[in-house]
This record gives sequence, C-alpha cells and structure tokens, in this order.
Amino acid sequence: MLTRGSRFSLPVRDHPCQVARMKLRVAVCVSLWLAAQGCGHSGRDFATSGSAGSAGEGGKNSAGGVGGNGSALGGDAGEAGAVGQGGTTAGAAGADSGLAGMAGEAAEAGAGGTSAGAGGTHSAGSGGAGGSSAGSGGTAGAGPRLGVLQTDLLYPIGLWVRQSKVYITEARATNTAYGGTDRLRVYDPIAGTYTILTNNITNGQAVVVASTGKIYLGSYQGSIPGDNGSISVVDPGTHIESPLVNLPIAISDMYIDAQDNIFVIGPSDTANAKNIYKLPVNNYTSPVVLQTGLGRVFSLTVNAGKVYFSSLSYGIEWFTGTAVPQNFAVGGNYGLTASSTKLFSCDISANTVSGVDLATGKVVTPVANNLKEPTNARYDSSTNVLYFLESGTNANQYKDGRLTAITAP
Repeated sequence: MLTRGSRFSLPVRDHPCQVARMKLRVAVCVSLWLAAQGCGHSGRDFATSGSAGSAGEGGKNSAGGVGGNGSALGGDAGEAGAVGQGGTTAGAAGADSGLAGMAGEAAEAGAGGTSAGAGGTHSAGSGGAGGSSAGSGGTAGAGPRLGVLQTDLLYPIGLWVRQSKVYITEARATNTAYGGTDRLRVYDPIAGTYTILTNNITNGQAVVVASTGKIYLGSYQGSIPGDNGSISVVDPGTHIESPLVNLPIAISDMYIDAQDNIFVIGPSDTANAKNIYKLPVNNYTSPVVLQTGLGRVFSLTVNAGKVYFSSLSYGIEWFTGTAVPQNFAVGGNYGLTASSTKLFSCDISANTVSGVDLATGKVVTPVANNLKEPTNARYDSSTNVLYFLESGTNANQYKDGRLTAITAP
C-alpha cells in the first residue's frame, strides 16, 4: 500500500519480466493514488466518473471527500462523494461556488455528504434564496418560492405570515352573492403545499397567528361599514373555531405584534364609533379603545411603535398610543404592511400594490400592477418576501383569487 511520502525501489537481480510486471503494478497504484488525491484529473472529469466513485471503496478513498478538496470545480466533486458513499461533506466540495448547486444536490441525493447544509447554503447564495439557478441542489438551504403560489382561491382576503407559513382566509360566501364556503388554509411556500385547516369558518375577514400557534379570526357581522364584529380563535391542534369576543365595530383587519397584542380596525358611518382597538396579550376579552370617530378605515399595521392605518378620506395615517392621528401619505385602502424602510398597500381601484418610503412618506413606483382587485398584503421580514392576495373578478364569480409572492424592493 502506498501512502503519501513512501518510497519504493526495484531489486537489481529481478528478472526483466518481473521488473516489467512490477512497473505495471506500480504505475497502476500510483495512478489510483493520484486519482484519490484529485491529481492528474480535473475535478469535473474525476467527479462525474461513476467508476471513480465506486473505486474509492466507500469512505476509505472517497472520490468526493478527497478529489473535491483538490478540485477547481468542487461542485461536481461533491457529486462523486455521493456515488462513493464517503464524501466528507458537500461543503468541502464547494471550492467553486459557481457549481455549489451541484454539490448541494449530491449531498441530498447520496450518503456521501454529511449534510446538505454547506452545499445548500452556497446554492442559496448564488441562486437567490434557493432560486431556480440553484436547481434541486438548494433544497436544504432553500428559500420560499416566488411568483403565483396559489390560484382558484374563493375571494381570499385574510392574510398572515408566521414562521414562513402563509395563512389565508377565503370569504366568498360572506363577501359575495355567489355563496360557497368560507375557509381557512395554510400554505407552505418552501414545500409548495397547502392544507385546508377548516371549512365553514365564522369569521373570514382577517387572520393573525400568535406565537403560541393559536389562530385568531375576525370579521364584521351584518354589514360593513357597520357597528358589529366578532373575533374567534382556532385551536392549532384540533382546528376547531371557538368564539372569543364581540366588538361594536365591523372588523375589517387585524394585526398581532411581537408580544402577541392584537390590534383591530373597522369602518363605521356612526359618529364617534370605536374604530381601532388593542386586545392586550394578558386579556384578549378586555379590549382597549385606541381611536374613535375615524369613519371608513379598513387596514392597519404596526411598525416601530407607530400604528399605521388606511382611511378612505385621508389616505394613510399614523398614531402612537391614543394620540391624534397624523396624515402620512396618499395610498391604497387595503392590506397595509411594512418592512424596515417601506410601507406597502393595496389599491383595489388601481389594481396595484404600492410602496411608501417610511422616511419621507412618498409613494414609490408600484411593486405590482395589472392585478385583479388586490385585497391584502403581508411582509415576511425573515425572508424579505412580500405576499399579496387578489380577490379575483366578478366575471368569474370570485373563483379566481390568487396568492403571489415577490422579493420586497
């Protein structure tokens, strides 16, 4: 057996045939040794060879673990590690980040890599959060899918994001004359799957999810604008909806902060109506009135201690505590949500989702247009993804609602 640094010599008295056979054995051994060290072949030639992987005899002379480290094209070397069943890790094979996506794929597919994390991380970086350029290699480090995620939704309007899961309420039976079922569903943007949690929900206008996993639903009762609304809670295990509290406002939107305080808003044409509430985390059934007499207000969000809300009369306004609201910007009336630098809103009349600069209050170029009645938007700070809903069109009886995700600008 040859090891690094060993020496050999030929006996002087050997027969010439014996010498020739010895030279052949030595040449074969040296070639195998060089191949195991990643020498004499490029990483691509060595790694993609099926026989090279099997010749490594598993972990002892792994093509992926050794050849990958010495390869300029480490992505393919990681693939050979999976074939040889002994690659050290897909990350070690990632010498060339340009081919890191292939390393991630190999680590997932075979036992060669100890984890797909390293390969997945590189592929996520080069592919844009596990994007299409990362290929299937970005699985372990993959980010959420972008583009149109769900179609054929029945008047989707409630939207919330918690731990990269997207919760949606469909309220076709409540908000249109076409009937149907009001339901709650959750979408996984990484796996690309959705689950209907419960059909025939009572409150389908708004949804928020607490850190406990409990799901809170809100809606108007009777008519909107109006002076009656209710909030219910859905158990995360059984998915059973139970009544929580009634409010004298037609609930149109809710927001839950990092401390699990719930903020509620609703429009009313009644003078001095109680439009905005805070439900403190320690006692949701004892709501605190924050604002009254605001008229037709529809959506709200909280950012850096300020409560932003949309008003039919004044555009977007904000306040802190119970202070008098201040005008902020002219924008859409639905689906307010905020990143650290921008406030996003949906405009049903213009069929756009627009951004407002939080520092200046100026509306920036719409981030999405030519939509079909956008009703809600939510920003996920953990992935920098903006989700928004379209209710659909009347011509299709609000059966063509959509959920879309874009990278937030």
